[in-house]
Amino acid sequence: NVLNSTAEIFSLENYFLIVLALVWMLCAVIQDFRKREVANWWNFSLIVFVLAYRAFLSVEMWNYRFFFWGVVGLIGGFALANIFYYARMFAGGDAKLLMALGTILPLSLSWRINLEILFWFIVLFLIAGAIYGLIYSIIILVTNFKKFKQKFVFYLKKYSLINWIVFSVALILIISSIFFKNYYDFLSFILVLLGIMIF
Repeated sequence: NVLNSTAEIFSLENYFLIVLALVWMLCAVIQDFRKREVANWWNFSLIVFVLAYRAFLSVEMWNYRFFFWGVVGLIGGFALANIFYYARMFAGGDAKLLMALGTILPLSLSWRINLEILFWFIVLFLIAGAIYGLIYSIIILVTNFKKFKQKFVFYLKKYSLINWIVFSVALILIISSIFFKNYYDFLSFILVLLGIMIF
């Protein structure tokens, strides 16, 4: 039972929420591929359904915290969605889906554990988005290779100094990570990551 322990993540109630999130995301992806957008009613229906489910469980168990964490997650999802939307990382439908997922993400009744879940969700979310973007870019590159080649050569010549500076900084970061590897594994990881992102 999720309410018996503040660290209870692997409960039947949470498994239901996770499966629900996966089903909603799969349908959103299909809808996005077909219509190039995710309908507002789809995202808002997830918010209503999850909060109603959390409210029902809270009333049944005489404990408001399961519902409370859903509302906190909604507020956190709203904040994150706005950050990503105004940073132009997300379209409107994606931001609303993230807001809806916020109602599901608090899988514990502990602040610390929920913050850890949120942190790893964002990290994995950004990595998955980067991989998707890379694959999509490669597909576009392959299908439009002649145009890409002409533009690539043009911009390579036009911005040659900037390209060399960026390449040098990336190379320095990656090489410096080797020296920090024995002392600070996390710092080494960050340096490699920064180097790859700049490159």
